[in-house]
Amino acid sequence: MKLKAVIHKILRLIFNFKMKLCYSKNSINFLGIPFDIDFKLKGISNNVIIKSHVLGGAFEIYGNNNKILIEEGNFRNLKVRIYGDNHSLHIGKNKKIIDTTFFFNDNNTSIEILEGSYIGGALFVTAGLNNSISVGSNALFSHNIELWASDTHSIIDCKSQERLNLDAPIVLGDNIWLGSGVKVLKGVRILNNNIVGIGSIVSKSILENNVLSVGIPNTIVKRNIDWREERI
Repeated sequence: MKLKAVIHKILRLIFNFKMKLCYSKNSINFLGIPFDIDFKLKGISNNVIIKSHVLGGAFEIYGNNNKILIEEGNFRNLKVRIYGDNHSLHIGKNKKIIDTTFFFNDNNTSIEILEGSYIGGALFVTAGLNNSISVGSNALFSHNIELWASDTHSIIDCKSQERLNLDAPIVLGDNIWLGSGVKVLKGVRILNNNIVGIGSIVSKSILENNVLSVGIPNTIVKRNIDWREERI
């Protein structure tokens, strides 16, 4: 076990040294061993800190002053695509995050996932100016989850030439369970201890705690509920 730890430490030092040589105008620090990661960077003053092993994935940063901080956890097939400046990704200490993509566009947007979450496959999309997606602690996401804080393209009024589909933040509270195939749209807020059923499209906020909502669009069907990850 000690030999394995020493080998990992040596590999980590070699990898970080190569990163500093390749990207001298940025701060890149993988504290874990990145296996099979495709890493591309074009810009300056970007700060990347990854404190865990990441098994497979791709990191692409095209811009300046972007920040990535990934705490300890179990990560597999993690993809981060950043286009623009001053974006921020923070993933707290988590149980497991796999097959998940984080997409940033324009400038000054952020995505944050607090501690204790399990994500079995998701897409996070944020774009615009000062837009964001935030997920509280102890979230449980099934697979094929999508969170869209932006439509990414513009819908324009023919007469006024004004954009109609403005970007808006997504805010999820603590202890949220999203079933398979759930899609959460821009401007949505979900309070604590809530469940969203399989295949639902959440286009309106859920401003109550401890409720189950389902459907397209989502509708509350049961109140005064709670959930546990373990079977009882």
